[in-house]
Amino acid sequence: MHLTHRLLTHQLKEEKWILLNTLSGAADVVDRKGYESLQRMKEGDFFSVDKDFVDVLKKRAYLFESKSEEDELLRRMLEQNRKKIFNGPLKTVICPTYACNLRCTYCFQGELHEKIPISLSLEEITLLFQALDRIVKKNEAAGAEIQLFGGEPLLSSTQPLIEHILKLASERKYPLGIITNGVNLSKFTSLFRKYPGCVKIMQITVDGPAHIHNKRRKFVSGAGTFERIVKGIDFSLDSGIAVMMRVNVDMENVHFLLELADFIKEKGWNEKEIFRARLAKVETHGGEKNSLFLEYTLTEKIEKLKLNEPELKNIFSDMRISRTLGHLLKIIEKDYKSYEPNFYYCEASSTGIFVFGADGLLYPCSETAGNPSFVMGRFVPHLELNEEKFNLWRNQDVLKIPECRDCSIALLCGGGCRYEAMRVNEETRTQLCGIRKKQIEDYLKLHAQDFSLELQSS
Repeated sequence: MHLTHRLLTHQLKEEKWILLNTLSGAADVVDRKGYESLQRMKEGDFFSVDKDFVDVLKKRAYLFESKSEEDELLRRMLEQNRKKIFNGPLKTVICPTYACNLRCTYCFQGELHEKIPISLSLEEITLLFQALDRIVKKNEAAGAEIQLFGGEPLLSSTQPLIEHILKLASERKYPLGIITNGVNLSKFTSLFRKYPGCVKIMQITVDGPAHIHNKRRKFVSGAGTFERIVKGIDFSLDSGIAVMMRVNVDMENVHFLLELADFIKEKGWNEKEIFRARLAKVETHGGEKNSLFLEYTLTEKIEKLKLNEPELKNIFSDMRISRTLGHLLKIIEKDYKSYEPNFYYCEASSTGIFVFGADGLLYPCSETAGNPSFVMGRFVPHLELNEEKFNLWRNQDVLKIPECRDCSIALLCGGGCRYEAMRVNEETRTQLCGIRKKQIEDYLKLHAQDFSLELQSS
């Protein structure tokens, strides 16, 4: 027989241990006898273990007749996952410009803003859609989903470009979302009305109440943006365009989430079906080792906030700033309906994303746009795609990464961020895996006891 490698254990009080199965999403509590039986099975002794206990472990996908049986189950689950996510529209990001009218304190694109601003021309946008048509056809995709990114896509100078994009997207019936800072939304009122239903959702960032937000997200002049962004959210909601409000969280603003939640309630945004708010960790890409420690510290503070202020969960639909810890929480909270193994870290490493840069070049991830090290082709003056470079990103499931194949946490982290992995050497990457495991261990130490009674009674 074979005991799965995808098993996490953590000791609770009173001689109890929690078992978390990252393959099936099962969560159970065992006593000392059960835990010692597991330890014997890890050493290859399956004969001294109680038969009823063995049967339970098999039903819960902890135990298999052989490793090949588990591998086959994993392959089937991966194939089902692939059929679900690969049959949809092509994921596409368009950066009409790298220019931005804000100077946020934590912007990871800062270098782009310091250079001469680059924007597409109307002719280049036409070439872009011609290239997109070819890519959609070649991939036999069910159309495309477009996300506008930047820089900041909604500038006064980009209005003709945005109109051209809306026109071409509407003709193809491609749904469109916009990642925008929201300060210029009112200037695009007539344009969005001209193409009704084309723009499905806006992602707009608010980093806290006004006195915190204005320190972080400000105009080039240094002036705050809170009031303009609030008006932008109101405009979008009044126009029937859904809003995903993103809160970029770090140690500076995490303590002000309750104050921001109160403001959202005062505005009545949370009562609207087309409004959602979520938390996200600030990504500076300044060093993944430090980033993981910060991610854990922030997660700890947010979890304590949720325990002390449970109404926050009614305001922020997603408070899981960590993909890995958020996925782990689904198991602990027995969220079976939404639990599936993380075979991929993100869309860039699963279906792949075609990012059309403002420089006429193609990139594999929105965070790589403008970085010459990650160019994988061009669409100006015609389409050229380096399939070999693109395939380093696309369809990179955990079974293709040697370090992940038998890792206990791989189905939580999905192999990690491809962008970070390609920026560090293999030795560093191995160290990062160790840090991630320690992060999970510390997280369980802090929170597993909170859920133990529920698990024991289920």
